Amino acid sequence: MKYLLFLLIITQSALAIFHISPQDPRLSNRLQNIQQDSSERIIDIGFSKGADWFIATNKNFYASNSTLFRSLRIQHLNSLKSGKKVLSVSLNAQGEWVIIHNDGSYKISNEEYFTKNSLIASLNRAIRFSRPYTKVVLGPRNSWFAHDARKKYFTKNLPQNINSFLTSFEHTNTRLNSFSFRTRERGFHWAAVSGGRHFKTGEPSTNLGRLLKFYNLNKDKIEHVALGPNDEYIITSNKKWKPNKFDILSNIELDVIGGVHLLERMRIHKVPGLLIGHIRGGRLYDIRMYGYRKTDTYEPLNAFVRLGAASMSKTVAVSAIMKAHEQGEIDINDDLMSWFFSVTPNSLPNVWKRSLTPFQEGIISQAPFYSLLNHSAGLTVSGIGSKKPGDVPTLYDILLGKNGREKTIPFRASLLGYKYSGGGYTLAEAFIEARYKQKFARFVKDKMLSQVGMIHSSMGELSYLGKRNYFHPHKDMKTLDYRVCGGKAAGGLFTSMQDYAKYVVMLANNGKASPSTSRRILKFSSMKKMLTPAYSEKSTLKFCTSSSACSAPEICYQRKCMEVLDRNNAYPGLGLMLSKRLNTNLEPTWFEHGGSQHGVGSKFRIYRDKKDGLIIFGNGDCYDSTDGRRGSCRLASEIINKYDQLRKI
Repeated sequence: MKYLLFLLIITQSALAIFHISPQDPRLSNRLQNIQQDSSERIIDIGFSKGADWFIATNKNFYASNSTLFRSLRIQHLNSLKSGKKVLSVSLNAQGEWVIIHNDGSYKISNEEYFTKNSLIASLNRAIRFSRPYTKVVLGPRNSWFAHDARKKYFTKNLPQNINSFLTSFEHTNTRLNSFSFRTRERGFHWAAVSGGRHFKTGEPSTNLGRLLKFYNLNKDKIEHVALGPNDEYIITSNKKWKPNKFDILSNIELDVIGGVHLLERMRIHKVPGLLIGHIRGGRLYDIRMYGYRKTDTYEPLNAFVRLGAASMSKTVAVSAIMKAHEQGEIDINDDLMSWFFSVTPNSLPNVWKRSLTPFQEGIISQAPFYSLLNHSAGLTVSGIGSKKPGDVPTLYDILLGKNGREKTIPFRASLLGYKYSGGGYTLAEAFIEARYKQKFARFVKDKMLSQVGMIHSSMGELSYLGKRNYFHPHKDMKTLDYRVCGGKAAGGLFTSMQDYAKYVVMLANNGKASPSTSRRILKFSSMKKMLTPAYSEKSTLKFCTSSSACSAPEICYQRKCMEVLDRNNAYPGLGLMLSKRLNTNLEPTWFEHGGSQHGVGSKFRIYRDKKDGLIIFGNGDCYDSTDGRRGSCRLASEIINKYDQLRKI
């Protein structure tokens, strides 16, 4: 089992490999573009003490903060325009910098500073003896070292261990590929690479150490290493790399659609943060994280970030209701008239029923309870949406249309057609609360969340700590505030990728917690009910082995002739959307569900033959102000479509 559970995100290209921590889409995109341009070569990469980065190349200068690096950028570009070849660019924690040219000349940021630490005198002496420096590296505490074309090293204010290290290179006439100090004003934390070997001290980063050890074992050449003030780092390698066909997520990263890299698709779709969970063989195999949980402070994603599941909450709500059905506490096959009689006259469902016209009351009373869960009850109100905590509608508002909400009403008899209805789920939630005399969030926790082990999930509001690690929604790349959905069954689940993956793993294993256990969370009969599409009451349900044995418009589904209620590219099941492609048992080849609320979009799909699939959460709005096709929902569909292609190879 493989997890990517730390801040490290691996981003790989077909030409080279680079590793970044924490993940920064701007930096990743820039490195991707540079490494795909055969004429552009990276000279140096560095960080400021505030963790802003720069990349100096033989053609340009790139930075995360153009104002901070303004003077360095101007001097570097002027050097390139004058025809000089830049050999070295270095920046220290004080913001001082030096540029070295191939003709021995140099540019510095502060003459007084470099006079005091003797660098100017050393540079001039090297030029006078016709042995100009080819590289200068600035360190903390006014320290520096330099070497010339003969690989002879010169140092100032460095501790003895670093002096000894550099002397060993001089004695062996070994070329130092890259050397970087952490951009701190105190402490000599550093990393260096030479050929297939790496060296480090002060434990700059555990993750960095793992990566450098990996390079050592494989004897891959690292071109550049750069350390930031804390745990930030950048590594670039010239190793030619292409993932094998079984590394599906890396192949998706390289080419989501039309040869375009995943990070570029994120930029196009205005999705600042993305999480992808990979289910393989009925187990959680991999989690990958890209970008930020919020852009106003550029806080990176982590494995425990709290996500709003939006409409993917419906699947969890249905599973909890199916658990209660299994236990004989409720019967989802009963008509709603029985349910109305089973709760008190002053309960919300009966208050809502009395607000309807006699015709509306008559048709909804005949609807089976399960029709609320597969969108065949004939009710209005498609989505519930999310609001800021002070503006969240109550169940009363959603059902009776108060406080500016559309009223939930029946517009046709049940089991005659499909109409996506968050209002139907809200009515189901109101019934459960009235029947159990407890909040729906508690009901779901007892029946499903605790059974699956979803300890970081709730259909209530996030705790204080949860809000501090919240996956913020975004609109046009701008961070939005914390938001809550009033309809918990329809879209009120807060979860994490690990938690939701546990739940999806249970679905993939047909109700079992894992493929290697006999413990069932949901019975096989419950799973079969969830995987049964909504069908018309006119269906004959006679036994069949193929659709040719059924009379149109019926099809043979689960070996029964059904007039299935259509939903464009999928059939609606209980809390799931089902593939129109059927396997040899005349059952769906895959099931899925998506979700979208203001500023977020998500989707999962599981293929039943190999118990594999993806879970995707994005924090970009699904409806772009200029192009409605952009956003997290569209990106999630592109990723899943690519996965569908790759898994067949």
